[in-house]
Amino acid sequence: MDGIFSSELFWAQIIGFFAMMICITAWQLKNSRHIILCYVPANTLWAIQYLMLGAPMGAFLNICAVAKDCGLGFAADKYVKKIIVVFLLVVWGTGLYLFNQWYDILPILAATILNIALIQRDNRSLYARACIATCLLWMTYNIIVHSWMAAACACFVMASSTVGMIRYEGWVIGRCYRSFLPSLMRSLFVFPNFRTYP
Repeated sequence: MDGIFSSELFWAQIIGFFAMMICITAWQLKNSRHIILCYVPANTLWAIQYLMLGAPMGAFLNICAVAKDCGLGFAADKYVKKIIVVFLLVVWGTGLYLFNQWYDILPILAATILNIALIQRDNRSLYARACIATCLLWMTYNIIVHSWMAAACACFVMASSTVGMIRYEGWVIGRCYRSFLPSLMRSLFVFPNFRTYP
């Protein structure tokens, strides 16, 4: 029993649990700046967890996210795009230098997809779909590096984003097992804001 509590993997999951709780709290907030600032302690804890798990790329991406979120939380709206562009340049420049394993590309791609969508903040449907794509990439990375709490958090975000799209966009989902998955996929890959017909 003592071996479990002295295990670095165990304590990494505990830190991940607290990071996940902060993320879940952030989703309940209404003010976008408060949500962004709530991600600062969460990303700090994720970075510590990844270091404990021997996943330096995950730690690096979360440290960069802390700096970006601090900037976004306090900067004027006119600086948002510049902060995101600088973030992406640092992530790609330093990330490729730190690249060691094939799966190290997953967090870099995830950060790129989400932050490109973040530049178009008013396009809610694009951002929600970017969240799902990002979560799939992070979830794959988290399973590989044994970050179970981060993988669970990614599942929660995907479920939350999907439910939000269903409500906001008024999806028509099939009710039987034959029509459910095809209608879900069809709705997921349709971008309502990009339609050119009434």
